[in-house]
Amino acid sequence: MRLPVRTHLILCLLLDLAHFSHHFSRRFAEAGRAARLLGLKGTYQDALDMFQKAESLCPHACYDNQGGHYNRNWLMIVKAFKAVGKMDEAREWLKKLLEAEVHTPDDRTALAEAQTINI
Repeated sequence: MRLPVRTHLILCLLLDLAHFSHHFSRRFAEAGRAARLLGLKGTYQDALDMFQKAESLCPHACYDNQGGHYNRNWLMIVKAFKAVGKMDEAREWLKKLLEAEVHTPDDRTALAEAQTINI
């Protein structure tokens, strides 16, 4: 598996963990401890920072057929900005995502989800 794809998958886990931690932290404290043992902090800001770091890996040769970017990562950036309350940045990335070319089935999935996001 390519490094940017692996990084992206880990970051998706971070965003899910942030959501999980935010909504169920007391009830599922043990799961949070397990995540911390893996070095995952599980905050929306951590996820946002890491998705932006992953974006710095692009354009990457493995995305040449996608115009040098990864639409799913853009979607996660939108969600993370929204989660931390940075709506202007979320709108900016959402606009960019909605205007992006669709090259893969994953792009279509990201676009369909992006079209349901209200900011």
